[in-house]
Amino acid sequence: MKIIHFIAVLLLFSSNIGYSQKENYIWPMGHDSYSSDSIFGGVNIDFNNDTVRTYKIDRFIEFGKGNCASICDSTGQLLIYSNGCFIANKEHQLMENGDSINSGEVYNIQCGNENLGYTSGHQSSIILPQPSSNKIFYLFHKRIYYVYNPFDVLTLDMLFSKIDISESNDSGKVVEKNIFILQDTFSFGEMMAVRHANGIDWWVISPGRRNNKYFIFLFNSEGPTLVNTQIMGDSTPPAGEGGGYAIFSPDGSKYIRFNPHNKVRMFDFDRNTGLLSNYKHIDVDFGGYEPFDGGCLISPSGQFLYISVKRYLYQLDLWAEDIEATQQLVGTYDGYADPLAANFGKGGLGPDCKLYIFPGNDTRVVHIIHNPNEPGLACNFEQHALHTPTYHGGDIPNIPNFRLGAIGTPISPCEGYTVPVREAWLPVLPALSVYPNPAHAYLNISASTPLSAPARWVLYDLYGRALRSLVLESGAGQQWQVSISDVPAGVYVWSVGGGGSGKVVKE
Repeated sequence: MKIIHFIAVLLLFSSNIGYSQKENYIWPMGHDSYSSDSIFGGVNIDFNNDTVRTYKIDRFIEFGKGNCASICDSTGQLLIYSNGCFIANKEHQLMENGDSINSGEVYNIQCGNENLGYTSGHQSSIILPQPSSNKIFYLFHKRIYYVYNPFDVLTLDMLFSKIDISESNDSGKVVEKNIFILQDTFSFGEMMAVRHANGIDWWVISPGRRNNKYFIFLFNSEGPTLVNTQIMGDSTPPAGEGGGYAIFSPDGSKYIRFNPHNKVRMFDFDRNTGLLSNYKHIDVDFGGYEPFDGGCLISPSGQFLYISVKRYLYQLDLWAEDIEATQQLVGTYDGYADPLAANFGKGGLGPDCKLYIFPGNDTRVVHIIHNPNEPGLACNFEQHALHTPTYHGGDIPNIPNFRLGAIGTPISPCEGYTVPVREAWLPVLPALSVYPNPAHAYLNISASTPLSAPARWVLYDLYGRALRSLVLESGAGQQWQVSISDVPAGVYVWSVGGGGSGKVVKE
């Protein structure tokens, strides 16, 4: 029986990693195809060949307003995409029941006859596969409201819409729509996701509005649940709301936000517990320039952080002891326009391990950092390196790192590249032993030497649910005990703050 359990665990982990390879191979962008002007219409950026290519495509969805989410299947073919108003299927048609996403006053204004696209901000939606399923997907999306006298835009609802791609002759159907996860005051955009430490489930983070609050949701096979609400770091001022971007490092250990007012806010992130810690503020010197928005990107290696602020592109070394001292200017806007200024806006990591930076305006060019793992000018930043047949709208789909697996598995954020393990990424903890294994009524936890700081030990089931949690105090004894008498028989995973982990069997 134990052998069967172990094989099941291996299959679960391997099937999850095997599926998640090409979910970001096509980036849908641009405008709807109802204009008679040939330079308008949809455009795809496609990584399915040796050389990235772009092509015009007819679609009814209007992008370019800061809300774009998409996902491909495991072969790199576009499966689902959304602009916050509608959900489209792989045939680029309205998915069954895929209208009225974020229904309400703003939807009626923006998604009706004008078909503007839902202006809820960059990173306001994201599409994730339901853990342990190959046919159910969730669109996470944030709904905005207009308030008057004085006018303002508030993001008050965190919602999900559930999609079954096996319905409607495998074209997909929205089986649940606009389901509330939480009502609160959220940031304008800046929602991002990262794999759980088990390599199966997901964490979804959305900051609060004009404050330093962070809402952290666990998405497992049972659906999304608010797990943590943390208050940490510097608050976002009113001028910074809506002008930023949020990303995770390739290994998921760092969560970074950037806007020109707060500059860089960086946290450690524990993929086991979903907790932020070790806040650091990193200043960026714009040389007297005062940008109103910007973007941030991390190299595949996790070493270099790139900051784009319209006129300038900077690089900082996250592995350095003094990160601020490493700031280098690696790009200055050259004045190119097509027809609007092709300056530096938001961007993303391509499957080819290059960083793509889109102008903040609606143009037909994309900038590329060809060698993002190299320091300084060796990163080889090329302006207007890629041309698109139509205006692309300036916004990139919000796509997480699907190649990030369980802790202890290789980290490959892009095709053909594996992040080298660095000792500095791992917390310094003594060797831990957890026994007996198999266990019956209790587990003993033993440290080889006294802990220099408190650490949290957590026992998870295979769906990432925490069953037991214990603080291992520093300077105290080196052995602890936890009861598991009421835990069902099966295989479980334990971890300590991401710095140590293992499996145990309960008989």
